[in-house]
Amino acid sequence: MLEASVEALPAALPETYAEDVELLETRINRWRALQQVVRCVPLISPIDNYHVTSPFGKRKDPFNNRWAIHEGVDLGGWPGISIMAAAPGTVVRAGRDGGYGNKVVIDHGCGIRTVYAHMKSIAVKKGQRVEHRETIGKLGSTGRSTGPHVHYEVQVDGEPLDPEQFIEAGKHVFKI
Repeated sequence: MLEASVEALPAALPETYAEDVELLETRINRWRALQQVVRCVPLISPIDNYHVTSPFGKRKDPFNNRWAIHEGVDLGGWPGISIMAAAPGTVVRAGRDGGYGNKVVIDHGCGIRTVYAHMKSIAVKKGQRVEHRETIGKLGSTGRSTGPHVHYEVQVDGEPLDPEQFIEAGKHVFKI
């Protein structure tokens, strides 16, 4: 009975099957590549329960009242709350940096880096691998700062982009 049903299969089946397998493998490889890219993209806020105290873009400097480009977004919150890595990556800088105060820079791959500044304390070291939502420090007001917040930047190939757009995309497009 089994032999009869095998003989009844269309002759084109092996070719079609091979094409289907090849198509499936192509789609799986594309999905894996997309997953890798998405892992590089910071799609969350580095702090919970925040309010924007100064947006990305042109603004009046709070110290000299002159117009300047603000290359990040300032997210205000309770002093001492955890600041988290917005995506997995490697810490390329961790320490004091003039007006930025205590600052951490994470390289996420794919040409993407995030910057976290004015931290009360730093919980990571240069060269350390960090995971998504891992605590990297505590919210503070070090350096040239007007109050407790994290100055948060997203850089793609060295160019600053609006971090709020990444946070918003994470809320609506991808669920992490």
